[in-house]
Amino acid sequence: MTSHRPLIEPLSTTPTQPSRKGNTHERTNPGIVTTDAEVFKAEAGRRRMKAILRRQPARLRAVLY
Repeated sequence: MTSHRPLIEPLSTTPTQPSRKGNTHERTNPGIVTTDAEVFKAEAGRRRMKAILRRQPARLRAVLY
């Protein structure tokens, strides 16, 4: 049972997957593998922040930026 491959391979030997759909940053920094869900979550957070900023008066918007 000792000859089985390690579950988590070191980063150097792990090949970077070709960018999946929606995985745009995979091209800019290979080696950091992000799932589509993570990318989507980040984008959703950004959208939510923008929506909040849009609702604020300009006075508050300057503070939040």
